[in-house]
Amino acid sequence: HDAYSCGIKECALALKDEVFAFAVENMSEAKTLRSLCLNKKIFLLAPIEKHTLFCELSDIVLPIDCIDIIDALNDIYIKQTDISLRVDLCGSGIGLRESDFETALQKIASTPSLNLFSVFVHCPSLYQSQDEEKIRAAFSRLCRRAKKLNRRCVCHLATSASWRNDALGFDALRLGTNLFGLPSFD
Repeated sequence: HDAYSCGIKECALALKDEVFAFAVENMSEAKTLRSLCLNKKIFLLAPIEKHTLFCELSDIVLPIDCIDIIDALNDIYIKQTDISLRVDLCGSGIGLRESDFETALQKIASTPSLNLFSVFVHCPSLYQSQDEEKIRAAFSRLCRRAKKLNRRCVCHLATSASWRNDALGFDALRLGTNLFGLPSFD
C-alpha cells in the first residue's frame, strides 16, 4: 500500500534511524525496501504470494499463518530462516488459531532451519472491540510461550492505530495510519 500512499521509499528513509525493522504488505514492497540497503529487518505481514521465487525471500521475515507452511518450509529451507507467526485472535480467519499455537511452537523447535523471530496479531479495529482486554491478555500469554522457545522473539501488534496508551507491554507496534499524525483511536 506504499506506506498508506505516503511513499514507501520516502517513509523508510525518514524513519531508518528510528526503527529496528520495517513491516510490509507484499513482496513488491519488501524488494523496494531491500533495494534501499537500509540494513534493517523486513517483516512480510501478508501471506507469501504464489508466484514468489524462493530466492526473493532471502533475509525477509516470513509470515506463518498455518501449520502446513511450517511443514513446507521445513522441507524447502536448509539455511536458517527467520519466521513470524501470525495469530488470529480477532476472528479474521487469517492466521494460526490460538489452539494451534503450541503445535506450531513444537514444530518450529524441532526444525533447525526455522528461527522464530516474531509473533504478531493483526486487529485493525482492536480499540473498537468489546473484547480488547481479552485479546491483549491472550496475545500476552502467547508471547510468553513464544519467548520460552526464543527469548529474543519480537511480539508486535500490527494494528494500524489501535493502541490506547504507551504501555502496551509488547516489543513493537506498526505505525500504520499514525504516519498521518492522526490520533490513534479516533
